Amino acid sequence: MNEYRYLKGSEEHRESVEFDLCGSENNTPTTCVIDVDLLLCGVEIAPCGNGDDIELTQKQIAEILQFVKVERERIITATTPKSYESWQESGIGQFEEYFRVGDEVTEELVDYFMNLLPPTFMNYGMLQVGEPYSSELDPDTNKWKYTYTTFAKSEGKWKYVGECFYKQNINRIKYLDRLELALTEIKKEAY
Repeated sequence: MNEYRYLKGSEEHRESVEFDLCGSENNTPTTCVIDVDLLLCGVEIAPCGNGDDIELTQKQIAEILQFVKVERERIITATTPKSYESWQESGIGQFEEYFRVGDEVTEELVDYFMNLLPPTFMNYGMLQVGEPYSSELDPDTNKWKYTYTTFAKSEGKWKYVGECFYKQNINRIKYLDRLELALTEIKKEAY
């Protein structure tokens, strides 16, 4: 396995992975970099410092994705309660890829979402963000209903409780982030 180096995302840099290999000219060592978002979108070409572009093999893609998964997991589980600041510092851009159902969150994070859009529902112990997240089939009524990003307060602590129907705090979706989906696809192709 190549020795990969994880470069977490920031305002200035995109989340990426770099690795060394011997270039095509004189077998000179060079560093190649793959942007994680581009890899997740299907771009399988890594630009290298010597001007070459290499096409990644399925094995390399699987290794890189697995490496990113381990690095993200380390970042995601490092902070409790999770805050807006810890999310930004994580370098993981999408809310769904950093926050997990059941995560304790700060009141400042809840305030951020409360001020982002007018809430769909809000009371002392619950906030549902203003825009629907998805539509899901309600097994009780057999009708499709919108879900909303929901935070609930219990025993003085705020938690992200998932994507819930209006005025409810039961998560209604199983979210597979882009990284998990890409890993699932690469495993299907490998077997």
